Amino acid sequence: MASRATNTQFKVLAGVLGTVAAVAGQKLLTASWKKVTGEEPPDPNDPKVPLTKAAGWIIASGISVAVIQLVVERCAAARITRFTGEIPDLGRRKIHVNLKK
Repeated sequence: MASRATNTQFKVLAGVLGTVAAVAGQKLLTASWKKVTGEEPPDPNDPKVPLTKAAGWIIASGISVAVIQLVVERCAAARITRFTGEIPDLGRRKIHVNLKK
């Protein structure tokens, strides 16, 4: 189990990297959408936008966010592990369930 300081360092580093990566990822996703479709990304809340386009944009956005989160957390964990020698907890929560009545 990592120390509280290691986990705090991980959270700060992951937050900073996550912010930068989210902005860069959104710009990359928008540019990719424009290049592939030749159009601006759709507003999924606009009723005039076809459902297929709105769903495509939402799916692409969701996949982008998930991949960015995975990469950022792994990079931050690797950096903190190299720096402190401890592996951060990475947000794992222990859930205790008592099945006895």
